[in-house]
Amino acid sequence: MADDLKVTISKLEARKTQSGIRKKLAADAGSAFGDICKYIDEITAKSPKDTPLISLYNAIGAEFDLTELAAALRRKNVSLCMPVVVEIGGPLIFREWQEDSEMVEDLFHILSPSDANEQVDPDIVFVPLLAFDRKGFRLGYGGGFYDRTLAQLGDEIVSIGVGFAGQEMHKVPTGEFDSAVDYILTEKELIEIGS
Repeated sequence: MADDLKVTISKLEARKTQSGIRKKLAADAGSAFGDICKYIDEITAKSPKDTPLISLYNAIGAEFDLTELAAALRRKNVSLCMPVVVEIGGPLIFREWQEDSEMVEDLFHILSPSDANEQVDPDIVFVPLLAFDRKGFRLGYGGGFYDRTLAQLGDEIVSIGVGFAGQEMHKVPTGEFDSAVDYILTEKELIEIGS
């Protein structure tokens, strides 16, 4: 129990620090949002499918904005979807997402595809983060939605944490239920975890 408490306190402290760092990085982003588009071919090649279904996310606050990446993927005729929170304490589900998709607020008031859009299983999932390390661990908001989702999907999907290079930490504090991602994508590099 003492170790769990230490991890919880470490995460709270890290979230406070990293939120400020990310906010500054987002304000000074410059071309960063477009710079990640140069990794599209590498990203799509990570899926065993010729035409993978990719889950992006609707950026909130200072999260790394994927609007330019979404447009570039559409130009390559890549099918997209988005995560939806349907249950507190449960995993995310995914729904198809197109430019004209009907959008509604989910349980956390994040614009997400409505249930008029087909529920799907993505091949590649982009994951927002407050911080990351070179072992693929990421610091999120503490709700555990992506951790539960990645644990449930297992090896069936490729997970890519996405953020600014300046969000890297030497070591992200982790607990027993934290899931590492397969790759980290920043404006400067695509990091393969374990390589």
